[in-house]
Amino acid sequence: HRAYISGVEDEDRQMGQLWRELENSGLLANSIVVIFSDHGEEFLEHGKTSHSDFFEHTARVPLIVYHPKMTGGQRYGQLISLVDVMPLILDILEIPSPPQAEGHAPWNRRAEYVIGQTLGWEYVTGHGWKLIRDRLGQERLYYLPTDPSETKDLVAYTNRWVRSAYEDLREARERMNLEQAL
Repeated sequence: HRAYISGVEDEDRQMGQLWRELENSGLLANSIVVIFSDHGEEFLEHGKTSHSDFFEHTARVPLIVYHPKMTGGQRYGQLISLVDVMPLILDILEIPSPPQAEGHAPWNRRAEYVIGQTLGWEYVTGHGWKLIRDRLGQERLYYLPTDPSETKDLVAYTNRWVRSAYEDLREARERMNLEQAL
């Protein structure tokens, strides 16, 4: 755990040095800087240390964008995915995204759901709900507004509200998988 924190601190120092170099050289005035991560990290929140599942601590990552023409401090609350990074940059540059691009700039995002897949795991999230399917096909369902740590699996609940959300997420996952395959 300490080695990880030390690595994060070192990365922070390196980013600070890069930022100062961009400012001092005058390049920052004509640059777009995009900072993101491909995954978070688990430190025993769900009993292991890894980054190969889709719990919030591994799936939710930072996305920071700097452009000299953008006003600072804007937050976009809607769900976005890493496939949205390229269209976001193109949109800032006022270059149309290619028609085959899967993602959208956050301000152009139309999707109500985000889907992710890695190492046999997949998830779909939307409207506060998250459905995770692990590599063994086992599903877990969480309502993030009341359970941000994903400790209360609701997949077995028969409540009509929970069942409706579950079916909605399953349908969205199948629809999005089909769209990606086409």
